[in-house]
Amino acid sequence: MVDCNGQGMLFVEVSADVKLQQLGHPIVPPFPFLDEVLYNVPGSDAIGNSFRMWRFHCRCTLTHNVWDGCGVIQFLNAVAWHKLKQLYESDIVQCSFTFTPNQINSIRKHLPQHLATTCTQFDLLTACLWKCRTLALNLDPQEVVQVLCIFSGQARKQGLNLPRGYYGNVIASPSVVSEAGVLSKKPFAYAVELLKKATSMASGEYIRSVADLLVTKKRILKLKGNFMVSDTTTLKFEELDFGWGYPEFVGVAISFPFFSFYVKYKNNGEDLIVVQISLPRVAIDKFQQELKKMIDDNHGRQIWIQSML
Repeated sequence: MVDCNGQGMLFVEVSADVKLQQLGHPIVPPFPFLDEVLYNVPGSDAIGNSFRMWRFHCRCTLTHNVWDGCGVIQFLNAVAWHKLKQLYESDIVQCSFTFTPNQINSIRKHLPQHLATTCTQFDLLTACLWKCRTLALNLDPQEVVQVLCIFSGQARKQGLNLPRGYYGNVIASPSVVSEAGVLSKKPFAYAVELLKKATSMASGEYIRSVADLLVTKKRILKLKGNFMVSDTTTLKFEELDFGWGYPEFVGVAISFPFFSFYVKYKNNGEDLIVVQISLPRVAIDKFQQELKKMIDDNHGRQIWIQSML
C-alpha cells in the first residue's frame, strides 16, 4: 500500500505557440512538436500545458508498480470532477425572474393548439426555461442535457397510504433528456412534449419504483447540463400566519447551481410566479435574450428581473 503525501496536484501553466491542427490529422502517435508542448518539472508527477484555440493538454507520468490503467483513469476522473465542480460553482450569478399570467399566456402562444390547451403551467414554464438555459450555456451540440422535475407524492395524494401528519420526504424526480443541439434547434413544442410525458409518470407506483431503485443502485448526479426544478406555488406558503398577518414573501431564499424554484408571489392583487435561477455570469445576458423572445407581452411590460450581479 502506498500512502498519499497529501501535497496536492501540481499544475504548471506553459504557453506553446502550436495549433492543434499542426499535430496532424488524425491525431495519433508519433506526435510532432512533442518537446515543444510538454514541460517537465523535476520531481513532479503531472504537467499541464495549453494549446491555442482554448485546448488543454495534460500529461501524467506514473510508476507502474504503484498504478495500473484502472487506477490512472480513477485518479484523472477525480481531478476532472473536482475541476468541473469548481468551474460551475465559481462566478455563478443568482437571478429571479417574475412572470405575470399574461406573460405565461404569451409563452403558451408558441405552441400548437393541441399542446397549448393540454399542457400544464409547470410543463410550459419548465420547458421554456430549460430551452433558454441550454441556449445560454452554449453547450456542445452533442452534450446530453437533462431536466429533473421534483414533485411530492404527499402533496398530490398519490395513494401511498402515508400516516396522518407524516412529515417525511416523499419526493421523486421524473426526468427527460435531449442532446443540447436537438433541444436548441427544434421547435418549443418538442421540449413541452418531453416535459408533458415525464410529468405524466408522476404516480404512487413511480415513487415506489424509485425508492426500490435507490436502495439497490447508487444514484450518480450528473452536473454538466443538468437542471432541476421544484414548484412550490401550490403549497400555500402565502397563507402562513403566525399571528401578524400573511407574509409579504415566503419561499426558498436562494437558488443553487442546477436547481431552480418556482415561488408564488402576489403584487398589487395579481398572482405572479417568481423563478429563482443560478447561471454563470457569462450566460446571463444570453438567457435573458432567449427568454425575451419567448415572451411577447401585449401589455408592453418587461420581465421583472432581480439579480445579484
